[in-house]
Amino acid sequence: MQRTAWRFIEFPIMRRSYGFQQEQAKHRYIFRDQQLIESLGAENPTYRYTIPFREDIIKGPYVHLFTEVYPDFLDACLDRTRGVLSDPVHGDINCKCVSLSEDLDVNRRDGIDVEVEFITAPLESELTQDLTTQIKTLHGAADDARRFDQDIQKIDWRQEPSPQATVSPLDFISSIGNQLEVSGGKVTAALADYSFRLEKTVNTIDRLKDPNLAPTRQQARRLQAAVLDLEDRTDVTGTRPVKKLTTVTNQSLSALASALGMTLQEFARLNPSFARSPFVKAGSTIRAFSDAQPKPKRR
Repeated sequence: MQRTAWRFIEFPIMRRSYGFQQEQAKHRYIFRDQQLIESLGAENPTYRYTIPFREDIIKGPYVHLFTEVYPDFLDACLDRTRGVLSDPVHGDINCKCVSLSEDLDVNRRDGIDVEVEFITAPLESELTQDLTTQIKTLHGAADDARRFDQDIQKIDWRQEPSPQATVSPLDFISSIGNQLEVSGGKVTAALADYSFRLEKTVNTIDRLKDPNLAPTRQQARRLQAAVLDLEDRTDVTGTRPVKKLTTVTNQSLSALASALGMTLQEFARLNPSFARSPFVKAGSTIRAFSDAQPKPKRR
């Protein structure tokens, strides 16, 4: 086996451990016992070592471990960027140091023992996450929303209000199989609300004017487009065909619903995000029944 090293600084080890966990999601079906368990993927593996940085080690090529090697090793661990870990079993891996602790034995004056932990940190090019792919199921939408939420939590919003978490409404509809008949129009409402909050995310990023947030903005736009497409393909209104329209002028909800030949309740069910305001702004995209008959204007 090869020697263990961090950023090409070699060191002996007294103990080594390696492990990872699979992230799981539970999906409840109403009126049913037990839950479906969906595996979302493995978390980043972790390497842990116990290292004797002691002067009395005479086996192998290790000399002056405490006085000369350990100061360089400590500096290398304080560097928060990605580095190369040479593991005796798995070889060279891209990792980051996540924790270090020193253990001093008062009965031994030749150095210290160090517990250090590394976590794998793959390059973006090594990951196969493509948000341009059509989201085929509501479970897929929930998974992408969860990953997106984890990304936006890492952003320094600099006093800007952080967008609300996007995963909550999709958690509600993730077990869509048995709940569709029960929840009815709530599915469309949840998707529309999710799309609305993604739009708030994009607007907040635009106000920050930080070029480093451009990838997150692009990700939000792609995810929003996929959810809107999923909303169009999710028939929760029955058998009546639905069309999309763009408003030309500012109108009240009641006037717009009347002009489209719909009741206010029908309009709110198809366009739940507009229920937050009594008016619909010009240039807004709305949904309406294709077979609705507009009411004639009074003369």
